[in-house]
Amino acid sequence: MYPPLYPLFFFFLLLISPLFSAFLAPVRQDQKTRLYTLSVYLKTPLQPTNLFLDLGASFSWVDCTQNYTSTTYHSIPCNSSLCNSLDKLACSNCFDSLGPGCSNDSCALFPENSATRKVLLTQALVDTFALPLTDGRNPGRLGLVREFVLSCSKTPLLKGFPKGTTGLGRSNFSFPAQLSLIYPSPTCLLSACPVRRRLQVSPFSQYRGVTFYRRIGRCESHIW
Repeated sequence: MYPPLYPLFFFFLLLISPLFSAFLAPVRQDQKTRLYTLSVYLKTPLQPTNLFLDLGASFSWVDCTQNYTSTTYHSIPCNSSLCNSLDKLACSNCFDSLGPGCSNDSCALFPENSATRKVLLTQALVDTFALPLTDGRNPGRLGLVREFVLSCSKTPLLKGFPKGTTGLGRSNFSFPAQLSLIYPSPTCLLSACPVRRRLQVSPFSQYRGVTFYRRIGRCESHIW
């Protein structure tokens, strides 16, 4: 029995500016798979992307084999400090056409489909990531993470999944951890069920939402 289809919101409350104090990340239930997805922006130019919401994954991953087009992506060299900080288990070379997810002497990770428990050896990737900022009532400009670390994947790993996974687990390279590195401040992750008012978060159409406010030392929410 699946839970009712409720539009949700995740707010990553970070001290960004006096006008915008939180990231706004709409969550919805995918009609095909019945899995919950997080709506984000990836690549350059930025492209709206729905990724499966995985509370246990230590890093995010996307399918790089199906029309992955971006002017800002780059692989992670195997012996680089960034690769070492990922606790890599392998290095990888490319035996096909060079491109996203296929480079020589590249840092490799093991993304897992948490529904099927299938794991693949694929290459790590760095690209641009963004979420709308909010003042608690309205969406504002996009907050960019220009060096967002994630893993590539191959289409077979996506069985039953959207285009990839947003990792919210305990890791220095989880989704919220990377946001807090770019916008330093204690991170508060909150979710909310439907309320009366609608909030427009183009191009993801309309969602019912709440406002969240951050105070020093704790997080506080208010429904409106």
